[in-house]
Amino acid sequence: MRVMRWVSSPSFPPFLPPSLPSFLPSFLPQYVEDLVTGLIKLMNSDYGLPCNLGNPEEYTVKAFALLVKELVTGSRSSISYMPATKDDPAKRKPDITVAREVLDWQPRVPVREGLSKTVAYFRAELEETVMRRAGREGGREREREGGRVGP
Repeated sequence: MRVMRWVSSPSFPPFLPPSLPSFLPSFLPQYVEDLVTGLIKLMNSDYGLPCNLGNPEEYTVKAFALLVKELVTGSRSSISYMPATKDDPAKRKPDITVAREVLDWQPRVPVREGLSKTVAYFRAELEETVMRRAGREGGREREREGGRVGP
């Protein structure tokens, strides 16, 4: 799904993806901490059959995009729509009964909280990158002026 590729992209721009499918498929965002906890519980168990560790909290792509826009303060992005893809199901809802009953597991981090943490993380990464670049450029400028750079 396009939103998954966008959210998992290493660059994760603090903006909405350029377009959304017009039929508004569902989307099941999950905070990685929940998934890792479920995987650890599954690996440490004696259960050997398939087990769904998905998040049954379903969002439309539009609702998720609006939530991203809300949490990314200052975003001037707009939401646009595009034709649906043929292979993208409109509804999803994993059955996590086995995970609940056998592993005593279910997602714990609400989508809004997980997305807020994700936005904060990438905002800090972006700020750190900007500061590093500014520091390098400042050092180059002092070097050009004949000043000493570094200790």
